[in-house]
Amino acid sequence: MPPLPPGPTGSKGRFARKLTVEVAHEVRRRYLAGETLTRLAAEFNVTVGALSRVVHNHTYRESAARIAMTLSATAAVALAQLEERTGMSRRRLAERVFERGLEAIHRELPE
Repeated sequence: MPPLPPGPTGSKGRFARKLTVEVAHEVRRRYLAGETLTRLAAEFNVTVGALSRVVHNHTYRESAARIAMTLSATAAVALAQLEERTGMSRRRLAERVFERGLEAIHRELPE
């Protein structure tokens, strides 16, 4: 079997990364803007599961500050409303949004 070519980050082999940090950031931004993981996965030639781990910050981790900057204007407004309703810090809310998704956070809140 011929050796594997290096991935975009220069690593080789079974655990070679298929995305760069910049692409992971772009995937998060476009997902928050409403694009589906299926469409993004097809475009970047990776699995939906791989991109799910990216958008939920399990791989290609980003700081909460960078995540908060990635949020669209609509999501930023929703985050501010959640901050007001829950009393949690914006940073912690941003982390929870990326861990579970905005819809899951809304479902957890009392009416």
